[in-house]
Amino acid sequence: MKKLCFLILFAASLLATSQVNAQTITAGNPNFSKGQWDVNAGIGLIRTFYGSHSGVVPPVSVSAEVGVTDQISVGGYIGYTSTKDRFGFLDDFDVVKYSFVIIGARGSYHFNVWDKMDTYGGLMLGYAVASAKWDSTNPYLNDASFAASGLSLSAYLGGRYDINEKIGAFAEIGYGISVLTLGATMKF
Repeated sequence: MKKLCFLILFAASLLATSQVNAQTITAGNPNFSKGQWDVNAGIGLIRTFYGSHSGVVPPVSVSAEVGVTDQISVGGYIGYTSTKDRFGFLDDFDVVKYSFVIIGARGSYHFNVWDKMDTYGGLMLGYAVASAKWDSTNPYLNDASFAASGLSLSAYLGGRYDINEKIGAFAEIGYGISVLTLGATMKF
């Protein structure tokens, strides 16, 4: 239910933005064009996977999109994070390691809000895999592994700021490996 409410809110915000910027949108987005490739590499600041309190690998992601029109792009996404917890007394600790992977296909709509910035929003259909591995130091307990996976639908809003013609910075909010992701982008 929360995802449905989020998607409805996302769609309403896109519609409102497109109405406010109707003159700019019809003129096209000077920061995005058909055939343009954008590759993002980012690090997440707010995890969507809370397996533990200590991070081993922060939420990292890579995405790539190609413009199929001057306002629509399609592409892929992969994100990964892992964490661990230690349980026990004195020097006898059990370690539980968690990992989370999302692989997905994305579609984005690009609109012009500010100069030198490509703003966009879209949806991603992904496949998520969460796993946990328990390594016990207790001779009476066995090690164990667990995994769960399934499809996920998510929405996102983002912006890419052009530093020069090929390199920029990006920020994205939405569900993925992190709620907020910051990073670098390259244009081809």
